Amino acid sequence: MISENEVIQVYKGLLNRQPENHRIIKQYVDSCNDLSELLIKISNSLEFKNKFYNSLIPSKVLVFVHIPKTAGTFLRTGWLFNNIRTYFWSDEMRAFPTISNFVTSSFVSSSYEMLGGHLHLSQFLKFPTNQPRVFVSVIRRPIDRVISFYNHVKYRDQKHPMNEFLQNKTLYDVLKYENLFSKSIKNEQLAYLFKCDDIDLDRLTNRDSIIIGKQESIDDFIRKVDDVFGFTNKAILGGDRNAAESDYKTLLMEEANADYAIEMLGNMLKHEQEFFDSFDSLKVMNLNEYTEVRNNYKFLWSH
Repeated sequence: MISENEVIQVYKGLLNRQPENHRIIKQYVDSCNDLSELLIKISNSLEFKNKFYNSLIPSKVLVFVHIPKTAGTFLRTGWLFNNIRTYFWSDEMRAFPTISNFVTSSFVSSSYEMLGGHLHLSQFLKFPTNQPRVFVSVIRRPIDRVISFYNHVKYRDQKHPMNEFLQNKTLYDVLKYENLFSKSIKNEQLAYLFKCDDIDLDRLTNRDSIIIGKQESIDDFIRKVDDVFGFTNKAILGGDRNAAESDYKTLLMEEANADYAIEMLGNMLKHEQEFFDSFDSLKVMNLNEYTEVRNNYKFLWSH
């Protein structure tokens, strides 16, 4: 047997309220043999599940689309991790959860304050959530980003799959003909953001939004996201986010045919540059606005 007072105390502890009336109290007293049975019944109620769910699940999910060489590591470690308690980062290769867990379970996707990594926005759209998503990303002046990427892979990241390929070659050498490097850099930023088929696009909802900033004016981007999510641990604004690569342009200009290489990049990246020039420091989009931009660049991947 359990007492009426035990029913009242369990209600207060689990549901944070009094029982509706004495009849409800009497029902639990008559139907529960001991306190553990009462606890199981209350914790299995829809009211408790909703309260428990809402206490754990964030009101919205930040989805960080990390385009390579756009200050993403600084943003993640020097800012977002200071404000986010629970996150999934695709590059960490955890045993659990894996990407497949997010694709198949909205509960898993909804449980994290932030999802992020080097995945296209279209791939993150496959992660269903029960609350609105705010997709955030940073782009960079296209030619500068590619030069930075080229030097990083060639001189700094010996484990990169293209490191060996770039050795004893100039940037001009690798742009003269189609290869893994030249294919990977062409419209890469646009692909991360807008390469999206109709099925994936249908997964973007009117509740979702997209915030795109520029590395060159990254403080505006940080302030905007701080405002949307109410972050209180501020990033260190100002300063050089790529201090370790401050000499990348100097290294390039010492190569043979560097001017020709830059001219070739300008032609390869004209659509990316067009998008870069289409807004000042921030571009905030809803479903319809995102769809319009995506449709403008759909031809890049339609053949």
